[in-house]
Amino acid sequence: MRRSTKPLEMQRRHFEFIANVLSRHPNSINKLAMVADFATILSRTNCNFKRDKFIEACGVKSGIVKTKTKPKAVKADTSWMGSYLKGGE
Repeated sequence: MRRSTKPLEMQRRHFEFIANVLSRHPNSINKLAMVADFATILSRTNCNFKRDKFIEACGVKSGIVKTKTKPKAVKADTSWMGSYLKGGE
């Protein structure tokens, strides 16, 4: 499998897909931690990412998940997600 050097640019449709999957999990401490982790990582992939909207789309009230300070703009290693999001090429 060939790896692209171009960083993956996550878009709203990707955020909606992930939120839909996470919303199907039962509410628990693990879900809260998982949603918070995803929100932090996804915010690095798109400067227009709306953390509170994503958290609510996951079926969690945004006030429950503590908002972390905005992460530094760094390149997240999302190369492993490329083929998954494209349908398993």
